[in-house]
Amino acid sequence: MKNYFFQKKRTPPLLMILCILTLINTSLTLLGGIVSILFGPQKEAQSLTLAYKLPNDANPELIDSLEQLETFLGAINEHFYFFNVASLLLASIGIIAVQKMLSGKNLGFHLYIIYSIISIAQYYILIPISDIPSFYIITNLAFSVFYIFLYSLNLKWMNNHMENETPF
Repeated sequence: MKNYFFQKKRTPPLLMILCILTLINTSLTLLGGIVSILFGPQKEAQSLTLAYKLPNDANPELIDSLEQLETFLGAINEHFYFFNVASLLLASIGIIAVQKMLSGKNLGFHLYIIYSIISIAQYYILIPISDIPSFYIITNLAFSVFYIFLYSLNLKWMNNHMENETPF
């Protein structure tokens, strides 16, 4: 007769897929942050409107968006080390959250929510709101809410896993 009380429950496939995608994202963030810190901040500002060689009759809204993005990237470059160290720390929190969720602890879900909120909020610390492109924030917010929703579908498994876990 098998003892089902001590049998480990299998990780749900959706949770596994989400965790893999999150690990890919956070690993790339870690790698990008480390490489950025090694090479240092950008020395000279490059104009995005010149880089894309836009014609004179280009859409004014596109030019405004590129100029706002240019201001945003310039502000990030001004606070280069803060943003890169913050990104490294946040990616580490994301990796810890994934590890906790994979081991069946709902603490990982709560850490993931904190990771998502701080990842978006970090830009508001040093950059004026008018200089942050709204499409950037909206896109990141949409992905965060979508992932949090998908992770929440696995909370029942995490809670059940915690109840059946042995103290040793």
